[in-house]
Amino acid sequence: TPAMSEPTTGTGTDTNVTPTTSADVPDECDTAAEDIETLDPDLIPNFSIRFEVISGGDSEESGALGTVSMTMEQSEPGTYHSSIEVEGTSLQSWVIGDQAWSDFGVGVMETEPGTDLFGPDVLLSQMTDGLKSFYKANEEGSEEVNGRDTTLYVIDGEDYADAYNRCAGEAQTIEDASGELRYWIDDEWGVMVKGEGNMEWTYSDDTTTTFEFNQEMFDIGDTAAIEPPA
Repeated sequence: TPAMSEPTTGTGTDTNVTPTTSADVPDECDTAAEDIETLDPDLIPNFSIRFEVISGGDSEESGALGTVSMTMEQSEPGTYHSSIEVEGTSLQSWVIGDQAWSDFGVGVMETEPGTDLFGPDVLLSQMTDGLKSFYKANEEGSEEVNGRDTTLYVIDGEDYADAYNRCAGEAQTIEDASGELRYWIDDEWGVMVKGEGNMEWTYSDDTTTTFEFNQEMFDIGDTAAIEPPA
């Protein structure tokens, strides 16, 4: 899920914290990713997810700048369609049982299942433990979102900066972080049903990064059957 680490790829899907190697890096940074486990997509047989990440600033650390959006639809386990938009370029993948197709902007071609860029498991990270233990997220009550019972967790800019800087090692640290990240986590599945956030910060070299994301799981149990590409 997005925003759980430095947005170096601009996709919002990188949930692992990968510190710079240093004797000063705490042990917790090496194990932070262990608190984020991928939920078996079979446990949520029918769902759709959409997300959008907008990154900007003048720092090379911020990676790909601009807008990245994605929609993932799974009508049953092993049957899904993903569509990714990167600054006007569309990438699509379809998997239906033992058949798969991709379109990377040059037309639809048949591929092997498992070779697509993104599958449903990429977006089904169980995040609760990491939010509480590593990012010190504040628990701010219960809420029903898209028919699911969820708990809202909020990470403010200062806590995000503290978590990042603990694992920065010899890399640049971030300062003057502002904004917040909000995650509605499913009480049963532990995955994000909804997320949103706006943040900005300054690196120690005085360059800046801005970061905005929105993610939502919807049509849970009501996603239409995935059809092969025409």
